Amino acid sequence: MKRRVTLLVSLVVVAFVVGVMHWSNQPVVTKLTVQQNVKGADTPNYALKTYQNAYFAGQIPARFANRSSTSGVGKPLFLQQLFAAPADVNLYADQLAIAVGALPAGGLNEVADVQLRSRTPAYVPQTFSWLTSTQGIAFERVDQGYELGVFLVHDQRYVTIVLSGLSDKKTQLTHEMQQLVHSITWQ
Repeated sequence: MKRRVTLLVSLVVVAFVVGVMHWSNQPVVTKLTVQQNVKGADTPNYALKTYQNAYFAGQIPARFANRSSTSGVGKPLFLQQLFAAPADVNLYADQLAIAVGALPAGGLNEVADVQLRSRTPAYVPQTFSWLTSTQGIAFERVDQGYELGVFLVHDQRYVTIVLSGLSDKKTQLTHEMQQLVHSITWQ
């Protein structure tokens, strides 16, 4: 009886090994399919929409939606708005912030946000061919994603525009800032 059990177990093991060897020698069949919309592979969407407030009008990226708005704040700020784009595949939304304020007697150098950026090493002053020194100044931050802040002057007001997003969107965000600055018409 013991012999029969041993013979039966041996036959089962041999059958299993033969089955595994046969299965492992079969050719691998891979079926390729084409995916139409691959996230991250698309070119940036530079579609624009008109933005207007009591102080200026311009073209902002169409993907942004208004998330908060405070107007009539008074001196030093007249208006604050925050826009956000829908989250991308990384669950990180681009943001656009706009603020309009009273220009201090000493100019932009007396604006608290400009002073903060001037004193913080993470913010680097930038020069762009599309932003003259008489129009305003720009600061860039790249240590935690990407942020481009532009401060513009018109009459006795200043406008702060900040675009931020992932570091790999630097080119897109800079291009969008350029489009916005070029499109501004003062009210």
